[in-house]
This record gives sequence, structure tokens and C-alpha cells, in this order.
Amino acid sequence: MPIITQIIVILLTLIFWVPAEVASQQRDSLSATIPIRYIRLPQHVSIPDCTKNLAIEDQVALTLLEAKHRLGLYGLMVGILADSSSMKSVSGASKFDVLELEQLVAASQAIVIKTASLSQDAIPVSPEPNYFSIGKSIRTGSKAERQSAIQTRLSVNAQIVDVVTGEPLAPLMLDIWATGRSAKKARDNAMKRLKENAILELRRLYWLSSELTLNKGGNNAIAVGTLAGVGRGATFELVEPDRIWESDGEEWLVPGGIAAIAAVSDTSADTSSVKILRQWRDIYPEAWAVERIKPIYGLSINFSPTTIGSYVNFSLCFHVAPMSRYDLGLAIQVIKITDSYQEDDYGFGLAGFGIWRFINSPKIDCRARINLDLDFPFKRDDLGNSVNIILFSSTFSVIGEWLVTKRIDFTLQLGYRLGISNDNWQYSEDDMEISAYWKKAAPVVNNSGMMMSAGFRYLLF
Repeated sequence: MPIITQIIVILLTLIFWVPAEVASQQRDSLSATIPIRYIRLPQHVSIPDCTKNLAIEDQVALTLLEAKHRLGLYGLMVGILADSSSMKSVSGASKFDVLELEQLVAASQAIVIKTASLSQDAIPVSPEPNYFSIGKSIRTGSKAERQSAIQTRLSVNAQIVDVVTGEPLAPLMLDIWATGRSAKKARDNAMKRLKENAILELRRLYWLSSELTLNKGGNNAIAVGTLAGVGRGATFELVEPDRIWESDGEEWLVPGGIAAIAAVSDTSADTSSVKILRQWRDIYPEAWAVERIKPIYGLSINFSPTTIGSYVNFSLCFHVAPMSRYDLGLAIQVIKITDSYQEDDYGFGLAGFGIWRFINSPKIDCRARINLDLDFPFKRDDLGNSVNIILFSSTFSVIGEWLVTKRIDFTLQLGYRLGISNDNWQYSEDDMEISAYWKKAAPVVNNSGMMMSAGFRYLLF
């Protein structure tokens, strides 16, 4: 009897379960290929505090809208599958707008969110974790002390579809992990990471991108070349994907992101060699490269104290191309100079500069710089008039730059300033330039001499 019973169970399983499983797989396959016709637009709230009450699909859609606007993808619409189970009313929110894809005349493609889910769990963590833990706990040495934190997982299943046909063009799968000391903080961190990852993923899909092949010697390769419009000097960002790190039987999530900036050093029809210009985190196999379309600008502050001469300078500089071999820029500066009376004269100045990079490595650069400075120091003459003078000088210097963070460098500059002496102090009255009055020889100013400055540079990208 037991044998007969087992045979009957097996036969029933084959009759009912196997066809059902096959049908389920067929439905999943069909759902991935059936054209999408209807979507709903994400709800908007008139009261910011009500945003958290929106369905998770709407919050994800609003975040993706910010990401695509950041990239200037104005022909890309963001919507939610119209049969989503999350269509519930929220106080202070707009009504649901359900549209047919063909009605989106201003868009050629659309991101359609099929499902989105958010889960949160309390986990024990060390006081200041460096990574997001996806295991049961985070241990630091033998310390037993733990503090509670909220771990959040946000999963998004979306597709990019053609607006005219509704046919899927590419999947958009995002799986986000984040932690925070409270549920709200963890949720906010997850949404912030969602926006960052969505920007990277949309850049990979819509901008020129390629897998990165790491080679010894720094000449790495990407699988795009002149046929794709890539030329020497083109700039790429090297992106690290999320990685799982195992330690002591536990798994840690190391978030991905941009790891370095590289430039094309040589190119052929379908491949290019890229040289890393700036790197702030490790790069491993499976990293990829995406073209940098927007230019990178820079701001720097420099302080030049008195050295051999008697000239002090604090300047704010704007750099046109700080990541290129040749850079140009403008500066405004506050100055102090000691004249021949041994009195300190204060003023302001303008400068233009050109920079040539002759040594480059991912963390240290050396450059040569030429400055043309026009300064306007002020003082009072012997009659009490506020007078000023024009002081022209040029500087020839060498700069060392050390990477501090992703965007910040420490700079040290050493050189020689060649100035032109001047004692022609003047002031204006009734649209006339009048010479200053001195009881003895006019004070002479000259800022020639050795110079040294230190400062920081901030890259705008």
C-alpha cells in the first residue's frame, strides 16, 4: 500500500503541478514581451510632509524624474504601470492621471515602473560602520557593544519602452541597500542612493559607455573608438559596481559609484586606450566607463604669505579646464604690500593665468604656471587724500597637487614674481586724475621676489 500511495502522489504531481509551473513561466515570459499601453503618472503632493505618504512606486517615479532631468533627458517620460496595486488616494496629493503611451507626444521613450518594494529591518551595528551590512550583524574586533540601526532594501523593477509601439527596449533593475539610525533616515538614504544609481544607469544606457579592461602600466582599454566618435583627449568616468565583501562569515555591501576620471590617450576604429588622470577609490574587474559630456571646471583658493619680498596675496581662482593638460583661468585677489615708507598698503587685484601639466599620476600632479597680475593698492597721501596706484607683475612658478578627496586637492606653489616699480600715486576728482601730494619723495611699490603659496582646489563635477 505505501508504494501504491507514493506512485499516486507522483502521478498527481506530474498531472497538476508541472503544467501549472509551465503556464506560470509562460505568463512571466509573455508579460515581459507584451507591449505596454497604459501608464499612470506619479502623484504630486502640495504639502512636502505628505510625500512620505505616497505609494513607494510614486516616490520612486519622482526620484527617477529628478535623475533624468539632471541628465537633460527631456525626451524620456517616467510613469508607473497602470495596473499597479498601489493606486490609493493620499491626502494632499493630485488625482491619478492614466494615459495611453501614444498620448505622450513630447516623449519618444518612457521608463515604466512595474514593481517597487521597500523593506526595513532593525540590525545591530557598530557605532560608526564603514559599509552597509547585509548580514545579521556588523562586528568590530571583539567589541560586544552594539547599537541599533535600521537597514533598508529598495528594489525597483522597471523597463524602458518605446512610446509609439510600447515594446520594451531595455530593463532597468535597481537594488538599493542603505542604513540609518531611524526608519526615516534609512528611507531617505535609500532614496538618495536610488537617485545616484539611477543617474549612473541612465548614463550607461543613453551616453557612450563600455566595459573597462584593466591592464598593467595604467593603459586601460575600452571597447569604443573612432567609429563611435571617440578621439584623443575624450574624458570618461570609471564606475565601480556594487560589490559584496565577505568577512568572518558575514556579507558586507560595498556601494558602487564613480571611482576615477580617465582620458583617451590613443584610439583605433573600435577600441581606445585610456589613462587614469584622477583616482580616489580602488578599481577592480567588471568596472565600466561612461563618457563625460559636461566639462569639468574648478575653483581654488591660495594664500601667498611674505617670503623674501613684501607682498601678501589671498586669491580666488576659476579654472576653465583643471583636468586637461592645458588650463586657463581668472582670479580675483586681496593684497597687502609694503612700500618704501615701510608702510603697509592694502588693495585688490585681478589676474589671468595659464597652466601646463607636465607630470600626471592618479593622485599627484606637477604643473608649471604663468600669472599676469594687475593690482590696485591704496593709501593716503600727506594731505589725507585716498590715493591708489597700478601695479603690474608676472609670476613664473611650479605647482604640486595632491589628491585629498574625490573633488579636493591640496596645492603648493613655488616661484618668482617679477614686478615693475611704480610711484605714480593718483586720485580722482571731478572726472580728473590728480597726482598725490607728498612732502618728500613719493613711496615706491614693487612686489618682485620669490613667492610661495599654499591652498586648495575644488573640482566642479
